[in-house]
Amino acid sequence: MSIQIKTSINEEKRGTDISPEEKVYRLYYHYLYRYIVPLIKDHSSIEDIIHDSFIKIMNHWPRGTVPDIAWIKRVVRNTALDHYRKLKKVQIFYDAEQVNTIKELDSHINTLDRIEEKIKKELLHQTINELKRDYRDLIKLFYFQGKSYIRNFSGT
Repeated sequence: MSIQIKTSINEEKRGTDISPEEKVYRLYYHYLYRYIVPLIKDHSSIEDIIHDSFIKIMNHWPRGTVPDIAWIKRVVRNTALDHYRKLKKVQIFYDAEQVNTIKELDSHINTLDRIEEKIKKELLHQTINELKRDYRDLIKLFYFQGKSYIRNFSGT
């Protein structure tokens, strides 16, 4: 493949206004895309990785030479690994942020539960106090003092 690419770059260099960098990009793009697909499944991430890789390649490629495919693949693989590490850090940060949000929601829910419980108790005591004295005493003995059976309570 290297010989075919060398002749393609040299042939294209003579007849067109396309830069050697763009020729290398065009020649290797589809090959590298297929190389990365098993590693990264997201199309836009693959595009970003290839773009970042070619920026690195163009910055470190000695002019007047044809880049070696093994070196290009290594640059692309390392860029893909860097992308994966960065994505993993972002996901960990996102998960930590999500945990903090869940803790805040739990705190608010617990506060709301306590307020609701207090209101229920107040309503229950208010309703019990509206009953006749005998019924009120019976309910208090049974529910609040734990008496299970009260004989002859009302005197009847």
